[in-house]
Amino acid sequence: MTQHAVFQEDDLYFSDAPVGEILRNARMHYGQRLQDVEVALRIRASQLDAIERSDFDRLPGRVYAVGFIRTYADYLGLNPERMVKLFKSQSMYKAPDNVVQFPVEALETHLPKKALLVVCAIGFIALLASASYLFKPQPIAIETVGDYSVFQDHYDQDTASFHTENRSNFFSNAIDQPLLVE
Repeated sequence: MTQHAVFQEDDLYFSDAPVGEILRNARMHYGQRLQDVEVALRIRASQLDAIERSDFDRLPGRVYAVGFIRTYADYLGLNPERMVKLFKSQSMYKAPDNVVQFPVEALETHLPKKALLVVCAIGFIALLASASYLFKPQPIAIETVGDYSVFQDHYDQDTASFHTENRSNFFSNAIDQPLLVE
């Protein structure tokens, strides 16, 4: 169906008639049904009907509408580029189909509430106190003599010796007692 229509082309492209009406008139002039055009172009009849009714909201998008109009006009023997140009001029003032709006980053202009700051400060202090208690070095008994113990406080790596401390006055009690020699 690539023969040219009997319409005067200049009259078609500069008319006030919608693109869909021009396409429908051309199809009816050739005696074609929407189902015949659907089989020939592999475009659904419901989408062709939407084009003819200028109900472009039923189409998948503007790019598809342009492609369908170009293919449909070529099939009917109309100038496809002029039909697309007419479609674009008629739909120029309509809002675009899918306007993409990107999210705007929210500005953090306020400080947290005072109560939250106080709770965080108390929690931080409690954490420090518990950490200092848990990781405090504890003396270890290394020798027990009678009722007395000698404790190791820490290991001195420089002299490689243990510093000891009598936690129960072992030495002071030993001085008070007489030294027995055998």
